Amino acid sequence: MEVSKLYGYNKQKAEEGVWIECGDDGAILCRYYNPQSPRVSAVAARRTKKFRALINAKALPPEKDREIAIGIFVECAVINWRNIKVNGEEVPFTAENAEKLFHDWPEFHLDVATQAMDMKTFRDDEDVKN
Repeated sequence: MEVSKLYGYNKQKAEEGVWIECGDDGAILCRYYNPQSPRVSAVAARRTKKFRALINAKALPPEKDREIAIGIFVECAVINWRNIKVNGEEVPFTAENAEKLFHDWPEFHLDVATQAMDMKTFRDDEDVKN
């Protein structure tokens, strides 16, 4: 097994983001999202700080857990979007709008997050070995 072929990706693309296509003409500019990265860990620590007692007691309501997870994803991975619409109306990109749409449309969030967590999304056409 050649590790670089299986797990290599373009680190510049991962940091600067790539456009993830959504439907016919929409796209979201995302960074590579690795839940184990220092960036995600730091954002998660900050965003969960006031809920630490509930988390430790395994008493955090699932809806609050989901809200926190979406916020972490948006802050760490989502940079911009284009042509994202709801009921025919274009929604301007803001972090708040992204969090709301991902909350209201969980499948949308799952689709984008899955692609942002897949290092293949951030590969060059040729094999990346760095």
